[in-house]
Amino acid sequence: MNYPKSLEEWVNDKLDNHGGFLSSDDVEHLVKGANNAGRLVPVLVRCGNCRFVCAAQYVQTIIGYVMKGGDYVRDVSLTEESRRAVQAHRLFSIPQVETPIPVRVLPRESRKALPAPLAPDFNEADCGGVFTGNGVISDADPGL
Repeated sequence: MNYPKSLEEWVNDKLDNHGGFLSSDDVEHLVKGANNAGRLVPVLVRCGNCRFVCAAQYVQTIIGYVMKGGDYVRDVSLTEESRRAVQAHRLFSIPQVETPIPVRVLPRESRKALPAPLAPDFNEADCGGVFTGNGVISDADPGL
C-alpha cells in the first residue's frame, strides 16, 4: 500500500477522496502506522442494528463482539471528528527528545518528608444542616 508521509495527510486523503471509508488494512495502518499516533483516532462503525464511534485500536475487537452476537458490520469510516483529532495530536504532541535529559536525584537522607495533611475543623452549627458522615450536608428534616 502507498501511504503518504504523515498521518494527517493520510486521514485528509481518506476523508476527501474516499468518503472516509476504511478497509481492514487501513484500520491496521491507522493503529500501527505513524508511530502509533493514530490508534486513538475516532472511527465510525456501522452495523446492521446499531452504529457507534470508538478509538481505532478497538475496532477489530468490537467487530468480533458484534459478529459473535449475530449482527454484521456494514462499514468502518473516518469522521470529521477524526480529522480534528489528528490535527489536535499534531498541535499538542510532545516532541521526541534525541538525547535524554539528565535528572538529578537527591540522596534519600537529604529528602524532607511531607507534613501530614490537616483536616479542617468541622462545626455542624456553621452549616445549618446535618452532617451525615459521608461528606453530605443536608438541611432536610431528619424525620423524613
